[in-house]
Amino acid sequence: MSDPLSDEQLMIRLQEGDTAALEAIYYRYADRLMGFLYRMVDGDRARADDLLQDVFVRLATSASAFDPTRSFRPWIFTIAANLARNTQRNHTLRVAHHDNLPEFEEVYTKTDISIDQLDHDLFRSLLDQSLRVVAPDKRIAFLLRYQEHLSLAEIAEIQDCAIGTIKSRIFYTLRFLESSMTTFRPEKQSS
Repeated sequence: MSDPLSDEQLMIRLQEGDTAALEAIYYRYADRLMGFLYRMVDGDRARADDLLQDVFVRLATSASAFDPTRSFRPWIFTIAANLARNTQRNHTLRVAHHDNLPEFEEVYTKTDISIDQLDHDLFRSLLDQSLRVVAPDKRIAFLLRYQEHLSLAEIAEIQDCAIGTIKSRIFYTLRFLESSMTTFRPEKQSS
């Protein structure tokens, strides 16, 4: 059953001390934030879990900082993006985008898997590996646009920069992905 209150109304209630409002926000956003954070920390589930908890702790302790006249979604994703960026900054080990790709045989031997599912799994794995080497600001812009379907204006608000900067970050990320994922564009493969 979904709560009929808007996110902003729930935040007003949270600011007034209603802890049930925090629970409602958690159920609305936890899965989406987990997917975003998981990709931001290179697929490390434990780190993503920790960050998700940190996001909601920050949300609860900083509820008074939220301006209810503004949109909630960019605000919570700003918190998540900043925490993920700080975590990545402290995580110095970088894996080359091709080192941890699953071997074709590993993926192919999964039982009851269709060719379409195999192709999808391979694509997701390659996309995740490729995104790991993209600069955090570009990765955040890309994920917010194509995973969370946020507008360019919302992403610019989250990243505190101009819309043109967001367009540029997304453009260069797409360009990089196109060059690193030629497996899925046979006409671009070198002979």
